[in-house]
Amino acid sequence: MDQNLDRLARLGKSGSVDRDFIDRISQVSALGFFRFLIVVNEDRIDTLAGLDEDLAEGICHIRLNSRLLDEALSPAAADGKIGQPGLAIERVDAAIARARQRKRADLRLDDFEYGAATMAAPTADELKSRLRAHVRGQDSAISVVAERLAPALAGLKLRPERPHNVFFFAGPSGVGKTETAKRLAEAVYGSPEVLIRLDMSEHADEDYARMKLIGASKIWKNSSTDGLLTTKVLEKPRSVILLDKFEKSDPSAWNVFLQVFDEGKLTDGCDHVASFSDTIVILTSNLGAREGGARSAGHGEAGEFDTSRQDAATSDALPPELQGRLTATVHFDPLAADALRELARMELERVFARFGQQGWQIEFDDDVVDWVAHAGYDSRFGARHVQRVIETEIFPLIATSNSRHVQLAADQQGAKLTMAHTSYSPESHADSALLDL
Repeated sequence: MDQNLDRLARLGKSGSVDRDFIDRISQVSALGFFRFLIVVNEDRIDTLAGLDEDLAEGICHIRLNSRLLDEALSPAAADGKIGQPGLAIERVDAAIARARQRKRADLRLDDFEYGAATMAAPTADELKSRLRAHVRGQDSAISVVAERLAPALAGLKLRPERPHNVFFFAGPSGVGKTETAKRLAEAVYGSPEVLIRLDMSEHADEDYARMKLIGASKIWKNSSTDGLLTTKVLEKPRSVILLDKFEKSDPSAWNVFLQVFDEGKLTDGCDHVASFSDTIVILTSNLGAREGGARSAGHGEAGEFDTSRQDAATSDALPPELQGRLTATVHFDPLAADALRELARMELERVFARFGQQGWQIEFDDDVVDWVAHAGYDSRFGARHVQRVIETEIFPLIATSNSRHVQLAADQQGAKLTMAHTSYSPESHADSALLDL
């Protein structure tokens, strides 16, 4: 295609050929491929058709009326004033995909499902339902998030320029803090892909913590905006920003976020300004998790998690000016046995459904779920052991099967996991493998 476009660009010896138009298409094509071509002046499409009929036929014609253009070019936030061309391209691209899924050749307003002007803000109850479908054992935390976030999503904000909410997720490892952030991105903005995740332990160096977020001055040699927080937010202005292990970052990075939480914008070293007005910011930490799980005289019952100790540890670590800008501290409790079993079942069903696409038929009973939920459990790591047990214990066992139809079972003591080849008849004394733990 590139050679054809270059040839077409060289054809012009008179004013009959729009060489500038051809040159621009050639430059885009040189990047690899066309996704779609938006042309305001349709006469230019006719010019292209006259030059190369095959090329013109290969272009998907999408016509945008003024109402659709207004939707595509609307600001990222409902209360914003500035449109963003990059976001407009993403909106049109997504709208085209939805139109094709709906087997239509024309674009309509409802194809812009996640545009600022058309997306209905989810209610608190809707948020709770969507989050609880994926996050187990954290009903209290989900309720806090949904009830504090819903008013802001409906446009009820004292300071419209600020992020919708700034949450501090506190709790032990492996209890659902990151999963909640991921599912929140999907519930609010339509896709988990709009989650911007930063490992704040990588910002622990005092000399570089700030630079990794907003970059060096543009006068510096070889300065770049690639990978900066501002760049990511400019690319995804409607997003959930997850600041993981926040307490491990250097305080110089904290000062950057004070500006974000207070003014809702951030300027990088190249003077690019990113707006956070349509973002949700989540800080995660396991500060005080060990203290909260320890029991001492006069503090709670056995098995209870003492959130007051966690709050005390957080208060000691974070400065008051940062704590004062948090919407809410959301406590995530250690997972109860029922929640662990639900998570184990969900993970087994998810994995085996994927294997089913490869021809496997893997069945399991409730004893297997209990075995996965409790084998190798360590309260310090929450539910992280579930995937590890499936990967290191169940997968190797299944791999020994000479059939793709297997039945997993566990003995009542939970000491053994049994695999039977279900394609065999009972009379053949089904070949079995045992795993002793």
